[in-house]
Amino acid sequence: MSTQFDVDENGDVKLQPVTGFAVAPVATIAVMIQIEFAENEAALETEDRERKQFVLYPQQALELAEALKKAAEPLLGPLPLGNLIR
Repeated sequence: MSTQFDVDENGDVKLQPVTGFAVAPVATIAVMIQIEFAENEAALETEDRERKQFVLYPQQALELAEALKKAAEPLLGPLPLGNLIR
C-alpha cells in the first residue's frame, strides 16, 4: 500500500486527533475497530466527536498492531536534553 496522506490547501497533512477507540471480534472471521476522533483541534475543546468503524481480517489487524507498535515505541524513549531545558 502506498503512503499518500491527505493535505489541506496549504499542503499541510490533515490531522484529526484520536480521542478513543474500541476493538471487538466480528463473528469468528474478523476484527472491528471503532475510532473516535475530533474533527479538528478546536473540537477538542468541546465534547463534539465523530466515530468511524472499520472491519479487518485477522492478519490485517495483526499487521496494523505491529505497524503502530513500530511507529510508537521509538517515541517512548527519553526526551533529548534540549527539550527539558526552558
